[in-house]
Amino acid sequence: MLQKRKEAYQFIIEGQVQGVGFRPSVVRIAKELNLTGFVRNIVSGVEIQVQGIEKNINQFEKLLLKKKPKLSKINKISKIKLKTSLKFIDFQILQSSSEINNSVFSNLILPDVKICDDCLKEFSSPKSRFFNYFLTSCTNCGARFSLINLLPYDRKNSAMSKFQLCKNCKNDFDNLENKRFHHQLISCPDCTPKLRLLLQDKLYSKTDVFQKIGELLNNKKIGAVKGIGGFNLICDATSDEVVLRLRKIKNRYKKPFAVMFPNIQTVKKILKTSEFDEKILNSQEAPIVILELKNLKQQFLSKFVAPDLNRIGAILSYSAHHLLIFKYFAKPIIFTSANLSGEPLIDNFEELKSKFNELDFILDFDRDIFNSVDDSLVLPLNSSEKLILRLGRGFAPKVLKYPNNSKNRDKKILAVGGHQKNSIALFYQDTIILSQFIGDLENYSTFQRFEKTISNFKKLFNFEPEIILSDKHPKYLSTQWAELTNLPIFQIQHHLAHIYSVVVEHNLTNNNFIGFAFDGTGFGEDKTIWGGEIFDKNKRIYYFKTFQLLGGEKAVKEPKRVAIAILFEYFSFDEVVKIVKDKQIPFSKKELELLYKIWQKNISVKTSSVGRLFDAIASLSGICHIQNYEGEAGTLTEIFYNPEIKDNFNFKIDKNGKIEILFDFFDKDLISRFINTIAEIIFQIAKKHKKTVILSGGVFQNKTLLNLILEKLKQENIKTYFNSEIPINDGGLAVGQIGYFLNNF
Repeated sequence: MLQKRKEAYQFIIEGQVQGVGFRPSVVRIAKELNLTGFVRNIVSGVEIQVQGIEKNINQFEKLLLKKKPKLSKINKISKIKLKTSLKFIDFQILQSSSEINNSVFSNLILPDVKICDDCLKEFSSPKSRFFNYFLTSCTNCGARFSLINLLPYDRKNSAMSKFQLCKNCKNDFDNLENKRFHHQLISCPDCTPKLRLLLQDKLYSKTDVFQKIGELLNNKKIGAVKGIGGFNLICDATSDEVVLRLRKIKNRYKKPFAVMFPNIQTVKKILKTSEFDEKILNSQEAPIVILELKNLKQQFLSKFVAPDLNRIGAILSYSAHHLLIFKYFAKPIIFTSANLSGEPLIDNFEELKSKFNELDFILDFDRDIFNSVDDSLVLPLNSSEKLILRLGRGFAPKVLKYPNNSKNRDKKILAVGGHQKNSIALFYQDTIILSQFIGDLENYSTFQRFEKTISNFKKLFNFEPEIILSDKHPKYLSTQWAELTNLPIFQIQHHLAHIYSVVVEHNLTNNNFIGFAFDGTGFGEDKTIWGGEIFDKNKRIYYFKTFQLLGGEKAVKEPKRVAIAILFEYFSFDEVVKIVKDKQIPFSKKELELLYKIWQKNISVKTSSVGRLFDAIASLSGICHIQNYEGEAGTLTEIFYNPEIKDNFNFKIDKNGKIEILFDFFDKDLISRFINTIAEIIFQIAKKHKKTVILSGGVFQNKTLLNLILEKLKQENIKTYFNSEIPINDGGLAVGQIGYFLNNF
């Protein structure tokens, strides 16, 4: 009987295929089909050379997709028939190679994800060697992006390179049937990174450091704990005394803290949750989820966790060492990034010690963090939709596919984003990679993190940019950095970048849209500060009536200045003095006289910002005159919104597209009618133009406003798109800069 002829093929698999158990999966499929050959990591993804009968090789190709690991993502499979036979009698995993690099972005990096259910069982089982092991993980879970320094994704290129495998871990690593087969980050108590607990400069040497942390938390102590992407500050979230002390240590006096809960049952006792909310909380990304308190007068959490607010950011344990803390401390803990106000997340011990010398304890371990990454922040909108307010652990780096026919699609493009909530993005051919949240660049430490992130991304993705995209604002540090690169630079208008971030995310090919870009600050084409702009494709067709920012940047932090500027537009000086007194806006008559003179000279920068209008309404309503953190005024307006109020203020739009709201500043429901008015303006313009609607910009982080708009537009069957997978705030600007450039240059 004649033997069937054996053929040989090479496969190149591109996508999210390293660090996810892809090679072990390939080996199992090949052995199942009696194929010989090898699989190995290469710079561009995974290379497979396989030999066997044609029928089995075809089946092999189908099973690569069908049986791929759950964390993997295949973007492309290239198949080439080989002329010569392979000299293998088995199917093996070979040492990784850096020789083949067919295309940029062919190999993608998995974000850090939470501990999986299988590892959780081992962690909880006294019979397992991973029982109570603080870094328990496998090919399906744990740290990834934060620990990788270079591709291919091998142990030697990760933060685990300096740790030698023990005999048991080596056996697991080599065992095809084990879930840690070729798990590059494998470790156990016998070959682990070493923990150290520092108690006010004294090293705690006893074995159970987590029991000690439980005791410290019960005794109202505050500490820092090293996590996956950096250090977090923790303390008892139920104690007013300790939360107030943490606020002093961190120099963060009102901005809300996130709270980590021991389990979903505790979350449900304190916060309102839907099935969708719980799905997000329990997802592999395990972000911070903004949820409403069941009872504002609840006494369980400290009232200083989120002063004046009716909602908090909740998060569940996503790493084994968090579970160990809750083993000895059963109450919710404050879980906030270890950084001083305005600075980036701290990811190394020495910097932590130098900036937080008032901490009672620090838990550290000697595994490096190559890419620091904050916890992601998610806002559920309704029963099926959400906003990502901060792109971090679990979601970053974010990969977006954007097929297009631009003449620049083969150029390597770096977009450097904006100034606040900065993130960067890389583009080549049809792939965009958006970085993790970096922060506000006015802080020098954050600017250094910005430069480091660009350097890390260039190295990780073998990427040398040919074109730089930036914002048009000449004072943005990202723009100034771009101008020093000696590369071709294209500056993209801030609000068009917002609009095109939605175009990219939803892959909108039809340019027949009306785009609403509402935010706090953006440099306009007329060199004023925009923030209430409506575009038909790329043409601004409507905008809000401008007003002066008395004091410039100071007005951004002091809503009372915005309120006064708007009052001067409608009332005499004496009338404004009376209104200020009646509404108890904190200005003396001398201060008002000075501001009035400045206003009369018309020398302050003008703005059309809807974000600043929210600030003015907050001040005129007596709920926020000076902001303690960005967005405080807008957040507070949501709390005071009354859904029973259905009507809105009148407004007019002149022939040039200028929108003017006819306020009744003495209305006791000023906030509710204002929010209703913004929603009605969008609705009427959308209804008039009968086009697809795009919504983007920080103002749409207002859940009340966005849901009102979506409900109105749905009734008219108007297709509406907004950012959901990337931040709707300035964190998505880099993606929009790329989208605008590819569609217009």
